[in-house]
Amino acid sequence: MTTQSYQFDTLPFINIENYKIDDITQTQFDYFLQQVNAHFKYVIQQRLDWLITALDYKIGFGHLVIRFKRIEDGLFYIFRVPIYSQEQLKTAMRARRLLQDKPYVCELIYHDEKCMIEQYIDGVEFSNKIEDNKIVRLALALKDLHTSIPTQGCGRINYAANADQSNVISHYRIALDEYWKRLQKVVDSKEFEQIVIQVERMLEQSIQYLPCVLCHNDLWRSNILFSNDQPILIDWDLLGSYPKESDLTFLWNARLTERQISVFSEVYGDLGQPEHLAWFRLVKEMGKKDGMRVNKIRTILEFYV
Repeated sequence: MTTQSYQFDTLPFINIENYKIDDITQTQFDYFLQQVNAHFKYVIQQRLDWLITALDYKIGFGHLVIRFKRIEDGLFYIFRVPIYSQEQLKTAMRARRLLQDKPYVCELIYHDEKCMIEQYIDGVEFSNKIEDNKIVRLALALKDLHTSIPTQGCGRINYAANADQSNVISHYRIALDEYWKRLQKVVDSKEFEQIVIQVERMLEQSIQYLPCVLCHNDLWRSNILFSNDQPILIDWDLLGSYPKESDLTFLWNARLTERQISVFSEVYGDLGQPEHLAWFRLVKEMGKKDGMRVNKIRTILEFYV
């Protein structure tokens, strides 16, 4: 067994007040870090027998991520641990099982019940500055994701791609009940009533009839990387069966031009109705763990006025 030279315990203190992490105290987070430290050392030394260097860390939306370099091959890897629940890790593993041969999923090196190690992608983030050929490749990747594996129901899925709710309305009713409690704290009663009426009307009249497909469900610029022009989608914690519009909202959130969206749709196909896309943009904004942006919600609602 090789002896590691790093001292992981010397990583700087992490103050969670600098991050938007819900329902976790500093004491709880300190204990969580101790557990991560111990497991990271165990995996690297005893399970993989790797020599490593150049450690750094990042706290994302729901993950603690440690990047490190393996001395033997000179490559960088990511050690990823969920912050909120093991369900995050289980969902990411379902994604790997279902999509293991897909070129838009990065290589998984190791996993257990506490963590996963994957190849680090040193790529370019998605933005409205990317070239058309990258947009075309991304459209092909999402078209494949949305059509290659049939799903049943709506929501998080199991290994058979069956969701935890039987239909769209039952899934989003659960989510919206939680969102209303949060939204009511940041807007006045009149505005709150208007938002509820509009969202619920759309859900009842048209959203509930949309077909569901396999979706990443957390597409934004940092989760879409390009390595040698090949799109790689990362952070599969929210994989599930949802209407395709749930994924496609990123096209507008990234502020792509109409021409760029046209390039995408020529390859992908029908992007859905604008009012449906606006509805999913609104619901995703209300569901953000890092806080609702009320002005953004108001802007999206103007679509229906």
